[in-house]
Amino acid sequence: MGKKGGAKKSESVSHAPISLREEVTGKLQTKAASETKSKLRFEHLKNLAVWATTNDPPIHSLGAFYGHQFATFGESIGVPPDNSLIICQRCKTVLQPGFNSTVRIEKSKLKVRRKQKKSGNITQNNVVYRCHHCLHQNLKRGTHKRNLSVKS
Repeated sequence: MGKKGGAKKSESVSHAPISLREEVTGKLQTKAASETKSKLRFEHLKNLAVWATTNDPPIHSLGAFYGHQFATFGESIGVPPDNSLIICQRCKTVLQPGFNSTVRIEKSKLKVRRKQKKSGNITQNNVVYRCHHCLHQNLKRGTHKRNLSVKS
């Protein structure tokens, strides 16, 4: 005995709207669209974090909030941090020297130890960024003195 309505069912059709490009090519382009959306959101959060810290007068709590959102969203989508931005390690505020942080150069403690123990590892001084929001000292290590930078 057969089932009623023995005709085969056609393929399931999605009722979601598709773009003209997807209709012509026959391919769904969801991944590329989500990547561009996430990149745009990432750039927008970066701009908001920089704006809140460089605003006159600066809004420290809003800058810390947007900086934290920027850092967590960047980690979640796997985007490497931008080298031009310095972010506080404690409160995630985007540090702008002169606006919300102070910069000083600190002598490397390895130089003192180097006198006792001769080694080929000679390092430069460290750059310390002090956040005005949370008073954390963010340390950026220098490169080796024998490291040559080529200017083009």
